Amino acid sequence: MKKENFILKVYSIIQTLILGFVFVSDFKSSNSNERFNEITAERINVVEPDGKLKMVFNNQKRQHPGMIDGKIFDDRVSSPGIIFFNEPMI
Repeated sequence: MKKENFILKVYSIIQTLILGFVFVSDFKSSNSNERFNEITAERINVVEPDGKLKMVFNNQKRQHPGMIDGKIFDDRVSSPGIIFFNEPMI
């Protein structure tokens, strides 16, 4: 019985160390920029640090409806391309 308890304690310690290593190595932040040779996507949103939408690369099906002075156009013929969002004019 003592041998089984010892084996379980060692197993528990090893599993805890492995799990801790996985969490620490998986969540450490990296300030390096990622480089890609090719990206395949239906839509890419470019946003400011505060989350405001600034540019959209899209296909025809995932097209943003468009916006002028903060007003979104719902009835617009969509085509694939790039949409830039400027600051609203006051």
